[in-house]
Amino acid sequence: MATQRHELGHKNEKRSTFTGTFERIGKKHGKSSGATILLVDIKDRKGRIVTNHLWLSYTKGLARLNSLFVGDEIQFDARVKVYQHAKASSRKKKGALLPEDYYDEYGLSHPTNFKLVHKVTPPPNKERKEIAWFAERKQFQQMINKFCKWYSWYLNSDETTK
Repeated sequence: MATQRHELGHKNEKRSTFTGTFERIGKKHGKSSGATILLVDIKDRKGRIVTNHLWLSYTKGLARLNSLFVGDEIQFDARVKVYQHAKASSRKKKGALLPEDYYDEYGLSHPTNFKLVHKVTPPPNKERKEIAWFAERKQFQQMINKFCKWYSWYLNSDETTK
C-alpha cells in the first residue's frame, strides 16, 4: 500500500521534530564529497509520513549516536524549506532552464538534536562501534569518511567479530 506524503508547505522555515529509520550509509560525489546516511519513512510528530526518504550529511551530531544498524530509529529537528525542482521533461532540454521548467518541492534542512529513539539488535557476529569520539577531533570529516567506507564493508561482510 503506497503512503501519501503529508503536505509541509504551510510550515515553511519552521523547525519541527521528525523521526526516520536508518537504512544505509552513502557518499556525496563531486566538490562536496563526504559521508551521508539514508533515512526512510520520515514522519512528523503526529506519525504522518512526510517523505519516503531523506539523505543527510554524516555530521558530528550523527556520529555522537555511535554506529547505526538498519532499522535504528532516529529523532531530529529540521527546518522545512521550499526549493525549486526541475521537471523531468525539462531536464533533457539543451540550454538554460526557464522558470516554467521548475516546480516547488519541500525538503528538510539544517537537521540538529539527533537522538536514537529505538535501537535494533545487531545482526549475529556484529557489534555497535563507538565513534562518538570522532566528533571531538579536528580531522572529523576524514575520520568519518574512512569509517563509513569500512563500516559499509563490515555490515555486508560475513566475517565474525573478534
